[in-house]
Amino acid sequence: MHDWVQTAPVRVSNSVFTVENVALDRDEVNILEYGLNFIPSKMLNMENQLKADLELTANRYPELQMNFGLIRDSIVYNSDPFSPNMHKSQYESSNNLKRRNDIVVKQADKGQDIVVMSREVYEVKTYALLEDKESYEELSENPM
Repeated sequence: MHDWVQTAPVRVSNSVFTVENVALDRDEVNILEYGLNFIPSKMLNMENQLKADLELTANRYPELQMNFGLIRDSIVYNSDPFSPNMHKSQYESSNNLKRRNDIVVKQADKGQDIVVMSREVYEVKTYALLEDKESYEELSENPM
């Protein structure tokens, strides 16, 4: 059989499970709740880039030069170049999850659930599957 002991996943939220007592803080769980296809908007302040682009445009149209400052300030003031889709602490937790080398985050085999397990357990389970000679056959060369 297998050298590892199979433990049941523990539900830590509606769609996040952990295996082998992986510790996640509340914000890490919240980030994972968004799903693995969620893309956070970048935390950028585009004001300086917007001003530079407006200045380039104004240089091409001399009639804008006289009122350029007023036009620029009005556009910059009324624009919303950055609309975050997460709280600052969630950005920090997202970055923490990316840096964690001790865990593996995977989509569950069935449904939209997410499973988080230690890297060690993931590697042991992966090697155990590959060593199953009834399900897999070792090839002498790449057939592709």
